Amino acid sequence: MGGKISLILSLLVILAYVWQNSINKRLLLAGIAISSVAIVFFLNLRGLFESLNFSIANRWLSWKCSLNAIIEHPWLGQGKEASYRYLSECMGNDAVSTHNQIFNEFVNYGVFGAWILFFYWLLIKRSGKDLVFALWVGMIIAISLFENLISLQRGILFVSFFAVLFMLSPLDTKAAAATKT
Repeated sequence: MGGKISLILSLLVILAYVWQNSINKRLLLAGIAISSVAIVFFLNLRGLFESLNFSIANRWLSWKCSLNAIIEHPWLGQGKEASYRYLSECMGNDAVSTHNQIFNEFVNYGVFGAWILFFYWLLIKRSGKDLVFALWVGMIIAISLFENLISLQRGILFVSFFAVLFMLSPLDTKAAAATKT
């Protein structure tokens, strides 16, 4: 379910990026918001709400266990393998995940996990006045609060692809349009 929603929202961000010069910004944001709400309502709502209780309870437990792991080893972290064992024991199952990219980095690497916060700061700094890039950065940060996006290969590919795409595009689209004419 979450994968479908993420894919559709990603496609909306791509369309927003392509159409950013030809559509009014407010109309573009309204279209994305309306589309996002429609996606949630048209996708299996019953299944979404049935799994929501389990998902929320599971996340709270994983966040609680993650915070305990960070408190136990704040400087160097638990390490990748040890954190998996720790979270498995704490949560009582083998399907463990911190469900939070920031917690994941701090559990694994301690204070050195702060690289993720620096990465987000750099993305925010880079966004400048580019509305679509700023929306994309906001989406990455929001997803990272509830999933380990950058810990997965597909997440790394997703972030890398769009980061390169945005890095190659000019920041000031009006100046870029003026230089083409």
